Amino acid sequence: MRIVLIGKGSFIARAVANVAQARGLDCFALAHDAPLDDIGPADCLINFALHPRYRSGAYSSGLDYDLRAARAARQSKAHFVMLSTRRVYGPDCRWGATEMMTAVGDETAYGRNKALTEKAVLDSLSGLAGIFRLSNIFGYEYDGAPPRKSFLGLMLETLKQENTIFFDMHPDTRRDFLPVELAAALLLDRALDRTQGIYNLGSGFAVNCGDLADWVCEGYGDGRLICDPMTLRDEFFLDMDKWRNQFALPFDESLLQAYCKNLGRRLRCEKS
Repeated sequence: MRIVLIGKGSFIARAVANVAQARGLDCFALAHDAPLDDIGPADCLINFALHPRYRSGAYSSGLDYDLRAARAARQSKAHFVMLSTRRVYGPDCRWGATEMMTAVGDETAYGRNKALTEKAVLDSLSGLAGIFRLSNIFGYEYDGAPPRKSFLGLMLETLKQENTIFFDMHPDTRRDFLPVELAAALLLDRALDRTQGIYNLGSGFAVNCGDLADWVCEGYGDGRLICDPMTLRDEFFLDMDKWRNQFALPFDESLLQAYCKNLGRRLRCEKS
């Protein structure tokens, strides 16, 4: 089976490529802006590419890399996998969002655009695609300079450089976190069996962000948490019942805790 990844520099794409390589699969990765007129024979195409203006501007099909990739998959008769986001769910259904809920996007342009893209991709492929709405996919995101502008990237950077983690929210803010290595393995499983339809992909439970920080600090062996303002905001978790009814989800809070401690231990070994 030949799997084509678009957007090989993506954090999640690199994890999927590593899993594919470990399994001995034929995996070919392209840059985010690579021409897709002739990607060659492919059994599955997974898109990770995102136009920079897609996150903040109004929707435009010209900026929609998912739609472009879906059309290339159709031309190559490959199964298409699209990565969507929990932000397609509105503010009134962030807690325990299910795939049956209306998905028109939240207050962000990114959420609204992904909701429109989902429809465009399904229309283009007559519904024959796998669309996965991701929660907070995280991992070892310490890149030094410049730091990754992700939740964990900034957290690990300031812990390493300043022995401090800064939150712009209350530490009791609850969110849904799934390690990137597990997310990559689960996505690859679904790509290999050509799963169709829309699925949430998260841990299926929420934890306090302050606990997450404490676990990383415990593994690191030092560090403090500063929160300002002390406001609960953007709490969410994705309901995973649809997934669990069809597939395995080998993850729980004890595994999340152990994973975070390991991130801290790995950061301790990182050169400044």
